[in-house]
Formats: sequence, structure tokens, C-alpha cells
Amino acid sequence: MPSASPPGSPASHLGQNGERSKLRMLLSRILDMLDSEDTILFQIFSDFDPNLTGAIEATDFGALVTSIDPEIGIEKAEDDVDPGILSDDDQCIIDDLSTSIGNEEKICFVEVLGWWEGQKVKADGVANDSKLQAWIKARYASGKVKEYTWGLVAGSAHDIRIQNATDLPRAMKAFQTTLLQLQVWYAAKRARSVEQKEEQMWDQKPQNLNSSTQKTEYLRALFRQYAKEERLDMNGLKKISQLLGYNMPLPIVDMTATMYLKDEYMNEEKFLLWWACREFSPYLEYSGLQTVAYQDSAEARLCGCTPQ
Repeated sequence: MPSASPPGSPASHLGQNGERSKLRMLLSRILDMLDSEDTILFQIFSDFDPNLTGAIEATDFGALVTSIDPEIGIEKAEDDVDPGILSDDDQCIIDDLSTSIGNEEKICFVEVLGWWEGQKVKADGVANDSKLQAWIKARYASGKVKEYTWGLVAGSAHDIRIQNATDLPRAMKAFQTTLLQLQVWYAAKRARSVEQKEEQMWDQKPQNLNSSTQKTEYLRALFRQYAKEERLDMNGLKKISQLLGYNMPLPIVDMTATMYLKDEYMNEEKFLLWWACREFSPYLEYSGLQTVAYQDSAEARLCGCTPQ
């Protein structure tokens, strides 16, 4: 077997450069997922994680919070506010990912995002402070925009951390874990937004499908065709939707399972309510949905995707 290249040799430097390039690619994917506000938070978080471990100590979290607003005491910083975004299963995934790289006793970036979102749902939360919001916007709009939005900029804080990293395999695992945790976080956040929108539609008592219209009678006939013993399951709903030219995006499928199919079935009235809450229901025709610019619809933007 060929021996490993000794540290400091040209071959060793080439290998490290390759690993650093992979780290930059992972960092770029992480930053691409973040909106402007979360990008600033990630920059601040990274200031307290110079060794690229993917997590910070509880004391560093307190310092992170006070760096955002010096008036926040450590007690307020550690105030546990649940924004209601992650389900128990999602939280278990986040925790297991942290444990897998030895960060079970530390605070990962997604937990910082959770704290920030929690502040938003509090009337007196720090995230709602107008001065702080102005500071965040000013920082993002500063001359260092590229540093915040693209980690590959030579000389940026992110780039310097990668150049100075000594444990590259550890940093690689940390970036991979952060990326996976963010994917779980944003999927859960999108799902919660979809559910909140549906609850708003319920409150508005949608009248898109009046019980006396021909369209509603057509939907009732479809329901009876695909329902079993006056109960419609997800497979039946998908068949009706496809027949009408609507392929449900995954966030709508998940929302429907949570809010309409708790017992795995929906009755006829729930089925009609579900259709009435779809923003395009006024375009329903006997031959299916009229041509609708779905990609530009509010639902498509909320789901972050369009049906295939």
C-alpha cells in the first residue's frame, strides 16, 4: 500500500486545498438557503464558532444575543420561546444530527433561528424592535453584502475561517450537518406558513364554491365517485385533483394530511372546504381547471415550488 503523504508535502497541500474547496461549496449551499435576515444571524453565529464545529456553547449564545442587543440580559437571552415551527419529530432529527458529530451539549445554528423566530411571536420580543430591524437592514445593505451572501469571496470572514481551519474533516461534517438541519428547519417553516394560510382561509369562510352552483354539484359527484362509504382518503383526493388538472405540491399534501385527514379520511363537506380554500377554485370548469398561471400564484410562492 502506498504511504500517506507526510504533512507539509506538496501532495498534502493539494489534498487540503481540495477539502477546502469542498468546504466552500458546502458553505455556498448553506448561504444560498438563507434569507437576508438569517444570513446576518449566520454571520454573527460564525463569529462565535471560529473553528467551524457547527455549534456554540451556552455562554457563547448569551454573548451572541447581547451582541445583537446589549440591553438583553442573559436571563432574557435564555428565555425559552417556542415559535411552533418544529414538530417533535423534526426536533428529534435536529438533535440526532447534532449528536452525530458530538454537539449534543451545544447550540446549533437552527436553534439560534428558533430563538429569533420565537422573539418574533412575542409582542415585546427583541426581533420586533424597530431599531434592531433598521440595524439589520443597514448591515445587510452595507458595503460587505458579498461577504454575507457569498462565502467564496477572497478575504471574507467565512473564507478566512476556511483557510485557517486545522481539522478539515471535522469542519466538513459540521457544514454537512448544518445544511441538513437547515433543510429540516425551512421545510418545517414552510409547512407552518402553509397551515397558517389555511387557517386564515377558514376564518374568511370561503364562498368560492356555493352549495347551489353547478361547479359544486360536479365536485360532489366526483367525491361520490372516489369516496368509499362517504369517506375520501388521500389517494382519492389526489386522483380527483389530477383529474381537474391540479398536481398538489408536497407542502399542500402535508398540510392536507395534518388539517383535513387526521383520521385518514375526509367527508364531503371537508372536501368542498378544501377546494374552496384553493385560490384557483373560481377557475374550475367541467373539463378541469382553466389555464392558470400557477407559477405566479400565491400558493406556489408560499410552497416554494410548483407542481411538476
